[in-house]
Amino acid sequence: MLKQGEPVRNAPLTLWERTLLLLLLSVGAALRFWQLGDKSLGGDEVAWADRFLSDGILYPATHLAQGQNHLGYTVPTRLLMEVLGRSDFALRFLPAALGVATLAVAWVLGRTLAGRLGGFGLTVLLAISFFPLAYARQARGYGGVVFFVTLAAYFLYAAWVHGGRSRWLGYIIGVVGSGYNHPYTALGIAGLGAWVLVQWLTASDRRAATRRFLHYLLASILALAILLALYSPGLSAYVSQASRTDLPEYTGYSVAGLLDLVTRLGPRLPEAGTAILLLLAAIGIIAHGREWRKLSLVILWFALPVLALWISRYFFTQRFLIFVAPPYLMLAVWGIIALGRLAARWRKEAATLVSVGVLSVLAAFGLYGIIPTLAPDETIYEDAPYLDWHGLSDYLKAHGAEEDVIAIPSRLWKEEMDAARVWYGLPLRTILLVQGTDMNGLNELLAQYDQPRRTWWLVTPPANVSPEAPGVTFGSLMLWQPAPEALNREQALSQSASVLEGLVTARKAHKDLCWTVYFVSRPLAAAYVELGKPAEAARAVKEIICRPASDWGSELLLARALSALGDPCGAAKALASAQSRNAPARELKRYDYLASDCPTESNHAAPPVISPQAADPYQYEGWRRIAGYIGAHGSEEDVLAIVTYTGQDEVIEAERWYGMPPRAVPLIGSEDGLEQFLAQYDKPRRTWWLLAPPAEMLPDAVIGTWGGLTLLSPSPQAVDRQGALAQSVQVLESLVQERIKIIGVRRAVYLMSRPLAVAYLELGKPDEALRVIKAVPYRPQDDWQSDIVLARVRAALKEPCNARFALESAEKRGAPADVLERYTFLTNGCPPRK
Repeated sequence: MLKQGEPVRNAPLTLWERTLLLLLLSVGAALRFWQLGDKSLGGDEVAWADRFLSDGILYPATHLAQGQNHLGYTVPTRLLMEVLGRSDFALRFLPAALGVATLAVAWVLGRTLAGRLGGFGLTVLLAISFFPLAYARQARGYGGVVFFVTLAAYFLYAAWVHGGRSRWLGYIIGVVGSGYNHPYTALGIAGLGAWVLVQWLTASDRRAATRRFLHYLLASILALAILLALYSPGLSAYVSQASRTDLPEYTGYSVAGLLDLVTRLGPRLPEAGTAILLLLAAIGIIAHGREWRKLSLVILWFALPVLALWISRYFFTQRFLIFVAPPYLMLAVWGIIALGRLAARWRKEAATLVSVGVLSVLAAFGLYGIIPTLAPDETIYEDAPYLDWHGLSDYLKAHGAEEDVIAIPSRLWKEEMDAARVWYGLPLRTILLVQGTDMNGLNELLAQYDQPRRTWWLVTPPANVSPEAPGVTFGSLMLWQPAPEALNREQALSQSASVLEGLVTARKAHKDLCWTVYFVSRPLAAAYVELGKPAEAARAVKEIICRPASDWGSELLLARALSALGDPCGAAKALASAQSRNAPARELKRYDYLASDCPTESNHAAPPVISPQAADPYQYEGWRRIAGYIGAHGSEEDVLAIVTYTGQDEVIEAERWYGMPPRAVPLIGSEDGLEQFLAQYDKPRRTWWLLAPPAEMLPDAVIGTWGGLTLLSPSPQAVDRQGALAQSVQVLESLVQERIKIIGVRRAVYLMSRPLAVAYLELGKPDEALRVIKAVPYRPQDDWQSDIVLARVRAALKEPCNARFALESAEKRGAPADVLERYTFLTNGCPPRK
């Protein structure tokens, strides 16, 4: 029935084949259309839906530069809305329909490349794979991306092998459709073009191959001309927008990021699922090496886009490569077929049974992982929290009034909220409290109370801080009204402080909500400032956890609070901290009056405000002055320990240009900074310490401060390795204890806590090392080095399973594979997971 590798291009479809194909397409359609319009638009969908699909019919075609405008999606969907009406279903209909069509094209492609089993295998895996299914249910162009690139691949292969104008026309349609949906599909089309070039160069009949190659060039030129014509109405706007866009580098270029990509391209399988699919793909490549013409098509289609982005480091997110899902899955199908052929060596009839059995097991696990996510209150893509805007809107229309105010102290995009307000008819008085960097959100809320109004609060869980308030949940949003009566401005302000304080307290108790505390704390501090409670406002700011380095808005609030408390010099420090965090000059000028009473020259004056140059010492003359001092008072054998965030390249350049000692080592440059430092002590040496102020914990050791760098030497005599280690603990512990209490430098504590924990490990004190790591106030999301140190600590405490958890956390934060492999021995003794 399903014979391996049979030629089926011209074979008629049998009844069972038609029936099975119809069944697979029906299942694929059910997965894509099930309750398609019942789930509210999320994230990028809602942010751009109204902007592109509610204005004039020609608007999408002429506003290419606006956000998520995939023209191949927005232009036909705008026309489709004239038929289906304005609804979430109408917005998602085209991606879902193209998702089903992709399954049909995949069946034809797989059947052509690997026989009947190849066609059905590719269709099955593609029907339940994470990315293809997720984006077929989203109001964006990624469903069209998979369809048109797969269409182009099939017709290109058929046209090259068999010729025919209709096939070249199909290839042109695939290229135009893919390029009109997303520009990154050009990488996939380039991969197919590389395959054509290989076929031409290796063809035995060069004359016929040259004729086909010229046909390919002509078809590609025609496709490009059509694309330029389609893009021309909005091309100038796109070029203008792109020239103003600073594209960041994506962390997915790591090995962990690549593994995450292939995980999302396939079915959602258990923990070892990615490894199994990769193994099947490898088997497929090895087993089908002789069929290199077919194999090279799939490999170049998959590998060239991935390698191009990997090498260039140009910006992309993983969904941009969604079009490489079919070739990746085709390789896995070839691996499944190869397993069947291997089984046939022992028993002839086992070939089909083994292949179908493996495919069925993968399909069963894939369905088990996908089906629960299709419920309206769940999410299928990228594990983002689901926001039920539709249910929220219906509830407010039934229970609210046009004059009510809705306060949202949750982290949402302003564009998303504004679009939801228009698309779902949320009240116009819906205010996002955390949208500003200072008091903008709170001021916008209070501006609504020109007369007493009722107030609704919309938060993300946990929201158990007001049990007496009736709460209704809409996805990840909870709506409640702490006081049912209408409030005036003063009452609304008091209620804001009460609600926000409760949220801060509740979220601090949840480690997973650490970053949300920072967003709620800002409007809370602003509310206390407005209420005339500056001490409470200062407390709210000082207790913020997980603050990013760019949070200058909280420093401005702290400056206002300290000024109200009669501490102008404290306000000056806060303004200086805001300046070092890149606060706009206009904002600093607006608040410079807060520090006007701070004395600048007096024996009792407060510490001077650090200048912008001193805040960034590596742009100041500190290196030259320090090098000169060490050159005059030190020796070539001395070691310089640098305890401030300094790149290795900066230290090297300082050595070359200013003559810094060659034994200068940045302790916080990597996870093994302390080891590099101690490696200098092959014989006793003197140690200099270079750090950023403040250094008040070691006043006797301070030699001087130049720019933003302070030089000190805790002991004048030479010390051996053990003495340097003990000295490291003393200096680092003092700095950690000092900086953890100071708002402006608290963010640097996590950097020096790493070498301190390692030093305690070296001294045989893992309990102290664990204390240090747990006491770190906040860490950035990409700090995998601290997890490596934690794994070492746990192993020293005879906790190998906890060491494994720490290494897994390091992997999720982007730790390089070679580093993780270096520390796998720490998990020895932990039983494998069942």
